Amino acid sequence: MKQGKQISTKQRWMRNLTYLFLGAIFGAFYGFFGVLISKFGLPPFVNLDNFLFCLRIITFVIFAGTIYFGIKANQKYHLYHSISDEDEEHFDELYKKMYRNLEYATISFNVAVSLTLLNLVLGFGVTFLEESAVMYGSILDVVFYVILLISQVFIVKLTQKIRDYKLSAFATVKEMKDFAEAMDEGEKQANYEMSFQIVFTLNQIVLPGLYLFLFVLSMLLQERQIMAFLVVAFLHIYINVMQVRMVRRYFK
Repeated sequence: MKQGKQISTKQRWMRNLTYLFLGAIFGAFYGFFGVLISKFGLPPFVNLDNFLFCLRIITFVIFAGTIYFGIKANQKYHLYHSISDEDEEHFDELYKKMYRNLEYATISFNVAVSLTLLNLVLGFGVTFLEESAVMYGSILDVVFYVILLISQVFIVKLTQKIRDYKLSAFATVKEMKDFAEAMDEGEKQANYEMSFQIVFTLNQIVLPGLYLFLFVLSMLLQERQIMAFLVVAFLHIYINVMQVRMVRRYFK
């Protein structure tokens, strides 16, 4: 293997000490506010209804961003195909802007879907009575989720048009792998690097940090967050176990 560039031991110590210092500050604030909350309770305006209201506004703004970037990508597509190949500088600039706006539209759409699902699971519930059950929730979240499902078709159609690649609106894992393989080498390499960085960050920083966060939360609330711990542990184990497929495939 080719040796990559590494930070010095001094830089590594400084980085770890910085993390430790920031963690201590965060822990102090967390403990301080935890004591205040346990003593006086949360402010009246801090409740689930207000949280969901703010979350819906954020979701709507992000979805508006999806529409904006989608329109911009479509405009760049038509401009890209209307200029001559001789205008190479303008040609490359439009190419990058077209794909950039397409990817921004896709990313903002996926974030909007994630937030809408969060709205649904937090806003809906079932109350069991002696002889019946009552379901409650906001119809707005359901309507918005349906709108997102319809919008997914338009996102996929736009992707098909710009990338000149036929892709299903509800593609399978294999279809998405084939789609990734069809990308040019530069974009493919960027995706590989980003995927590795995401997995590494989740495995080494985010999920271990969530264990600590849930532990402190359990101490403050005097109640173990068992389900949350199980979800984090499942994700942590899943990320590592899935590496077995790579090992078996590459070193077979």
